Amino acid sequence: MSETDIAKTYDTATPAQIKQWQSDSPMEWIWESYQISSELYAQVKPGQDIDEAYYQQYIPVIRKRIDQAGIRLAGELNKLFNNEQVKVTKVTLLPPPPFNSTNVIPVKLEDVKNAIGKTVSTTGKVYSSKDISSMVLVNLGAAYPGQLLTVALKGKAKDSGSQLVNKTITVEGEVIDYKGKREIIITDPAKIKF
Repeated sequence: MSETDIAKTYDTATPAQIKQWQSDSPMEWIWESYQISSELYAQVKPGQDIDEAYYQQYIPVIRKRIDQAGIRLAGELNKLFNNEQVKVTKVTLLPPPPFNSTNVIPVKLEDVKNAIGKTVSTTGKVYSSKDISSMVLVNLGAAYPGQLLTVALKGKAKDSGSQLVNKTITVEGEVIDYKGKREIIITDPAKIKF
């Protein structure tokens, strides 16, 4: 249902009703609620399921109460804020923070072993790769287990794993130590160039 349809269906209060509802005191609202609740639940026993006929019989009452509540709330808010002066505050926008570009250090593949914790760019030949379901492991510099660097391709980067064997590639990422071997985890295909 569109907003226009909702307004046509449910926004049915007349100006006279709006004026009356907003002039009623909160004590009147409480008394009305008590009377309506007594009427709605007089025929219902504890634990009883309410059937569709009962629902259809009383849904107009519920809709009217929702209309009244909204209109009365709007009236109370208008009373509270009609005489309030809005103070316009000048807001000075701060410049955007500088782009947080990580310093990428170019490193020779044989020197990656000394770059743990650093974000590097390195180039090497792919000697082998292995798809282990959650990622593709790519070995640079030599075949497993003598590789100088393992590149773990995950997410979108994983799709390029099968195209890399026997190619020279450049990868960019943070060097970590995984069981004594150097590794870079890549999820962004843009971090691999071949």
